[in-house]
Amino acid sequence: MEAGAPLISDWLASSDEVLERVQHVVVTTRLTVPAVRQTEHLLEAISGPVFVAALGPFRWPRLVEAGCGPRLRELRGRGHVVRVPIDRRLATSGLTGDSLPAAVEAAGRSLAALVAPQLPAQHRHRPQAKSSRRTPAGTVR
Repeated sequence: MEAGAPLISDWLASSDEVLERVQHVVVTTRLTVPAVRQTEHLLEAISGPVFVAALGPFRWPRLVEAGCGPRLRELRGRGHVVRVPIDRRLATSGLTGDSLPAAVEAAGRSLAALVAPQLPAQHRHRPQAKSSRRTPAGTVR
């Protein structure tokens, strides 16, 4: 049993009033058999719009796929499950002021597009580094 099981049970016991106030629910899970089983149990209690962020490898392990219940299969079929790649640096250090790895950022953008499709996509603006190359006339750009 995963460490979050008691928390999920407690949350489910008091979730009716919370779920009535939210428009969308995003459930995060790891791509392990126990986590997918817990996720299925949680998804059974959520009747409104729900999306899943699945942390793990690009290809779902066969055992994990076989462990999916009907609700998680349905969400996968509708494109409501976004795979979030594992990044060792983030797993070790957590979020910092550094830019997110491109694959993790792309997963976040995909999830945001599902949850709030009416919002325009925002692109990261990186400041351009000033070039110190000389032009043919000898001036610095």
